[in-house]
Amino acid sequence: MNEENNFLFYIIIIIIIILSFIIIFNDNKKNLNNELEETHQICPITGFHTNLSVCIEYPQLNEAYIISVNNKRCISLIQESFDKDDHKYEINIENDNIYLYQNDIKKQKLLRCNKYNMNYILKLTNNEIMK
Repeated sequence: MNEENNFLFYIIIIIIIILSFIIIFNDNKKNLNNELEETHQICPITGFHTNLSVCIEYPQLNEAYIISVNNKRCISLIQESFDKDDHKYEINIENDNIYLYQNDIKKQKLLRCNKYNMNYILKLTNNEIMK
């Protein structure tokens, strides 16, 4: 009888551990969604509501990232800053999170440019892809 109780005890502990991991994973995913959705709703230049999302090249890291803005001119201004490397707009990676900064102020959480991530951002924001 004692061995049965020990076995049940260990099974309960394992179930608790598994449920804890599930809860932690879901909370982290929810936080990621919230930050992406919140920051991609506001244009980093104008402060107005966004309606466009686009992949933009960051030459310093030789990568492209998805940025949301409210007009095409904003994309041009950000890309020009990246190309000049004037540090007005920069992309920094912090603890596996990617952010767009304007004059050292965090503006948007970014994802690397690929079809899956773009569809994800478009679904979160209801933006259109810039053509």
